[in-house]
Amino acid sequence: MNSEFRPEWILGIHENKPEGEIYFTANFAYHPYFDYPYDHYPLFDLALVTLHRKIDFSFRVAPICMPKEGQTFYGQKVIAAGW
Repeated sequence: MNSEFRPEWILGIHENKPEGEIYFTANFAYHPYFDYPYDHYPLFDLALVTLHRKIDFSFRVAPICMPKEGQTFYGQKVIAAGW
């Protein structure tokens, strides 16, 4: 992956509220076996992004909700949303 690749992240954008807060990429930490373009199924398609400043959480920008310890969704239909 190109080491110069430094995308901006706009947090808080929603369909009815297009404005958001811009954050810049300070660093990427790729999985050591990440390979792009993929030779096959995208294994190890994982990276951690460090932003240039802390995120200002608000009504429109919040961390994801994680399940409580021991909570399971086995046998249920779920929707996973991300970026």
